[in-house]
Amino acid sequence: MTDREALKVVTADAQLAEEPWIAARNAAVLTLLYGCGLRIAEALDLTPADFSGPVTSLRVTGKGGKTRIVPMIAAAAEAVETYRKLCPYHIEPEEPIFRGARGAKLQPAIIQREMQKLRAALGLPDSATPHALRHSFATHLLAGGGGSPHHPGTARPCQPVDDAGLYRRRFGAAPGNLRPCPPARLKSDAPKIRRAQNPTCLTVNQAR
Repeated sequence: MTDREALKVVTADAQLAEEPWIAARNAAVLTLLYGCGLRIAEALDLTPADFSGPVTSLRVTGKGGKTRIVPMIAAAAEAVETYRKLCPYHIEPEEPIFRGARGAKLQPAIIQREMQKLRAALGLPDSATPHALRHSFATHLLAGGGGSPHHPGTARPCQPVDDAGLYRRRFGAAPGNLRPCPPARLKSDAPKIRRAQNPTCLTVNQAR
C-alpha cells in the first residue's frame, strides 16, 4: 500500500460504521497497525493500563511470546483517546480496551471485514489488508532511513522535518523524511577491527 492509500484507511472520516464509537474504534485499531506497526492480535490485546499517563511507547507481546517496545505516535494516541471517550462500556485497566458491539473483546475478523468494506468504498486493491498496513509502516519508515521499525534500538520517536503533505497532517512527518534520533554514544565510538581466520574477511567489534 502507498502512504496515501494507508492514510485513507486510518482516518476517522473514512470509517463506514454508523455508530460513532465503533467508527472511532476501527480508526484507532487501524492507526495502531499503520502508525505503530502492530499486528491485529497485538493491538486487540492492549489494555487501558497501556495508555495510562503520557504514552510515548508501547510494550507489546508478539509471536512466540516475544516482547518488544514500539514508539507511540501522537496520532495513534489521539485516535485511542477519541475511542475511549465514545466507548459506551466500562473497561477495567487490565481488560482488553477494544470492544465489539455487544461489549465482548473485539475479534480480528471484525477488523478484517471492515477493511474489506473500506477497500470497496475507497477503490483500493485486494492487497490492502490489515496486515498490509503493518508492512506499509515498515516500508515507509525504512524508506525514510528510520532503521528497523520493530527494534527499539533503531526505531525511535522522530521529529517532523517535512513542511507539508497529508502524512505530516496525520502523523507529524512525511514517510520519506522520517529520521531516527541519534543513538546514545558509547565510551568509544571508534570500531576496533581485527583480522579473522580467513585473511580476506574482516570482523568489526564495537568497543564497549
